Amino acid sequence: ACLHGVPMIVVPYPHAGGHQRLNAEPVAASGAAVLVDDEAFTTERLLALVREIVPDAERLSAMHDAAMAAAKPGAAQEIAQIVRSVAVGGLAGSASGL
Repeated sequence: ACLHGVPMIVVPYPHAGGHQRLNAEPVAASGAAVLVDDEAFTTERLLALVREIVPDAERLSAMHDAAMAAAKPGAAQEIAQIVRSVAVGGLAGSASGL
């Protein structure tokens, strides 16, 4: 979503060891997303957020700009290369020497 500048409403899954929250918090802190805790997420909350955000062109634009700034073009390719390197040569063969 960031790569395309898409404003987000993120709801981290609470039973995933916290990694989804760790990914969501910086994106929300940047202004690209609104973070809603799973226990607070309801259909009504989602509808309220959509009704609040979508008609606000200034906010949408700011969220778009924040998402674009948070984007990491080429990240998927970099990760794939590290995985390939590890698979072929083990950790010592990885690009970053993990």
